[in-house]
Amino acid sequence: MPLFQRFLWQFDIKLVLLPTSSASAPVVSGEALHYQRKIQEHMKVLKFGGTSVGSVKSILSLKRIVENEAKKQSVVVVVSALGGITDKLLQTSQLALKGDESWRVEFDAMVDRHHKMIDTIITDTADRENLFKSVDALFEQLKSIYFGVYLIHDLSEKTQDAIVSYGERLSSKIVATLIRGAKWFDSRNFIKTARLNGKGKHTLDSELTNKLVKDTFADLPRISLVPGFISREIVPQTSVVVVVTILLLSLLQH
Repeated sequence: MPLFQRFLWQFDIKLVLLPTSSASAPVVSGEALHYQRKIQEHMKVLKFGGTSVGSVKSILSLKRIVENEAKKQSVVVVVSALGGITDKLLQTSQLALKGDESWRVEFDAMVDRHHKMIDTIITDTADRENLFKSVDALFEQLKSIYFGVYLIHDLSEKTQDAIVSYGERLSSKIVATLIRGAKWFDSRNFIKTARLNGKGKHTLDSELTNKLVKDTFADLPRISLVPGFISREIVPQTSVVVVVTILLLSLLQH
């Protein structure tokens, strides 16, 4: 079963993304950094944190920034979960783990917050209805995971990672619909992770990562929208392949 791995970063107003000193921070090879410089010549990657998608005002500001930058060159937009949602996802998982029925209340509150955001910022009726279907399908998946944790009183690292991934998956769908002409990409399809011998740090297979990113963005749209911080783990084979989210998320233009 794939693992949704989340990496934590620091973000400043200049849109420069830096890895933290966390023990879980992935390793980047010289080849990956060389590819980063090469990519920067052709596109700009904009990373927006939770506060940038945390309110109607901030998310509309994000839209203006992206549209202005897209007039100059192609942009890849990476977004975090709505402000505070990551903490809510984690807190709700702990309630479910303890067998506390209030996990349902917290879950419903997250659904309501996303619904209200969509109702407010998506003005086209057809776009709004399609987005509701997409978002509600994700929430149904998430609810099933929480219910499983509640029933068996077990929360593995793999399950926790899966739960947290929904924050970015939901927010990126909303932003992709908000920005006219944006194309949504699932970062799990080209960012793969694994740990050597099933443990330790996630390290970068720059050769495979470069290929996957090049293939994915071979025909680069004017605006690409990507959920941040998540990847899908691959099961180590005889020839171990290790990929992390850092490649795409570190391809930043100062």
